Amino acid sequence: LPICFPVTIKQGKNKRNYILSGFCHDISFINDSRNLITGKVSGVEAAIQVASRYFNIKGNVRSGVDRQHWIQGRQTDSHFVKECVLHSLTKNNSFFGTAITTQRELVIKDIKEHLRQKEFDWRFIQGTSRDSRDVLYEQNFIIESRAGIIAGLMGYGREKIVYDIENGSQKSILEKAKPLLSLSRDLAMSKEIQKRNSSLGIINENVHSNYHEAYQRNLTNLLTLSSVALTASVLNNRYVPIRPLDSIMFKDQSTEGTGDNQTSEYYSGLYLASTVTRELKQRRFVTTVEMCREAFNQVRV
Repeated sequence: LPICFPVTIKQGKNKRNYILSGFCHDISFINDSRNLITGKVSGVEAAIQVASRYFNIKGNVRSGVDRQHWIQGRQTDSHFVKECVLHSLTKNNSFFGTAITTQRELVIKDIKEHLRQKEFDWRFIQGTSRDSRDVLYEQNFIIESRAGIIAGLMGYGREKIVYDIENGSQKSILEKAKPLLSLSRDLAMSKEIQKRNSSLGIINENVHSNYHEAYQRNLTNLLTLSSVALTASVLNNRYVPIRPLDSIMFKDQSTEGTGDNQTSEYYSGLYLASTVTRELKQRRFVTTVEMCREAFNQVRV
């Protein structure tokens, strides 16, 4: 990471505050535009073809089930990669997630397949660590609900009419997300609000037949997974190689009873890591993880 514009601020006797600002190693990924036409490949393959110039590719997928020629018409590489993945279709009604790490990795995952293959990557707990995947966290974690704005954007479902200009036919697409990680039957949405309408979609022989379905499915599920955000910091200056899109089993200490097995059912459960930050602060090494899911657990009465 090249450091630019270092700033030193004097704070009392023999104390300095250093602020280091820098850019990512390959700034051209986000600001250079180019022309490109790929072979007949899936959107994930097209994204990997471009992104591999800058990143090591990680994750559990290397292709989707769609095929077409992907055209990058004077778009930045970052925009092209994002659009290719969003318009790529995966099997079993699943969806794709992507993330960039500080280790110069682009992570592409089939989210449902990742959750099916692994119980969890990490377990955030209070008390005593019993497993190499256990991470002790500071008690002052933060919970934030974004359900209102997320539901307004895509949560109620947006019906999209797709017109095929080759044969004159049309079809309707309506993608509605369901709870995937939380122990809840429903999402936090009003029962009185009906589906919304989306803009008209057009397809022809240049795009695959599920071009718009893939976009609706990927975007709807990714936005819904951002509805609840939990932020927690790792205890005891420990470095943990957590990456975005890792699955995390979070266990909240209950306010009732004592002992490690007493956990709060409302916040506890499975999350996906969305952001991982590491910083040196007051002679401490602090790793903070923001993890997300689609809803709180349903309270049992």
